[in-house]
Amino acid sequence: MPFVNVYYHENILNKEELKKIGECIHLSLIEHFNIPENDFFQMFLPY
Repeated sequence: MPFVNVYYHENILNKEELKKIGECIHLSLIEHFNIPENDFFQMFLPY
């Protein structure tokens, strides 16, 4: 199970943009590391 932390500046990205970033990261992990499609563990942390 890969675990991804994404740190971002608060108030710069909206929820839709964060969702799209998470989807892109997940698709890359599936393609390049052959993880299962339902193996999704990401944390988005503002600072």
